[in-house]
Amino acid sequence: MLAAAGRIAGIVDRRFPEGGASTLATQIEKFRHSPGGRTPSIAEKLLQMITASASAYRNGPDTTAARREIVAAYLNSTPLGSRPGYGEVIGLPEALWIWYGTDLAEATGILTSPAVTKAQRTRKGEIYRQVLAFCSPAAGPRIT
Repeated sequence: MLAAAGRIAGIVDRRFPEGGASTLATQIEKFRHSPGGRTPSIAEKLLQMITASASAYRNGPDTTAARREIVAAYLNSTPLGSRPGYGEVIGLPEALWIWYGTDLAEATGILTSPAVTKAQRTRKGEIYRQVLAFCSPAAGPRIT
């Protein structure tokens, strides 16, 4: 609604900001399918919104799985900063490897299996904190 109101107000006064807030699903559609990852028109914005909605509800009214896919797709396609000598770091798998030396397959295996020994619990906690660091800017690695 903000984007639509901004477009209309922009016709009257060119100084009025035309931006709006998109859902993650709409942002993903924009980056995947819109020219240059931009929204040049109201028609393009509506297409993004309809496509994102159709995708989210493709398996019925329970969108739990679709929401998980949206968050994973967003995190795995969003730059998480850069590292000197390496460059831009995109997505959780690359970030885990670059900042912590942790392989995603190893992390997944450890986080999804029961930790019996103290060493297993310690490693599981360590990897959990590594993953959690990317959800909390204050706790995460220093992004340069």
